[in-house]
Amino acid sequence: MISIGRTVLLAGAMGKPCLVNDIHGCDGWLTADSLDLLATRNFSGRVHHARLSCAQLERQLFSEAARLDVQPVMERLFAKLRAAGAGGDHRPAVPARLRGLVRS
Repeated sequence: MISIGRTVLLAGAMGKPCLVNDIHGCDGWLTADSLDLLATRNFSGRVHHARLSCAQLERQLFSEAARLDVQPVMERLFAKLRAAGAGGDHRPAVPARLRGLVRS
């Protein structure tokens, strides 16, 4: 998905690859390593200000996204929730009929 702001965090928590990109530029994929840096600018595309061409955007969405490991992002986000006192396991429940289709 392509997004900015809170939706980036929601996508990460749901285990969805998220490209931080809008009119301000592209900060790349949300990763466990980039989480804190991207948070400094509210996941707005204002950290790196990269401008992707249509071909670069297409490559990111259709080639790079499939190679991303989203599990570390989910783990970092849930660790931050637990540290903030949210407690419990907030991972989304995957319906039984979809378990083979969704990476957990």
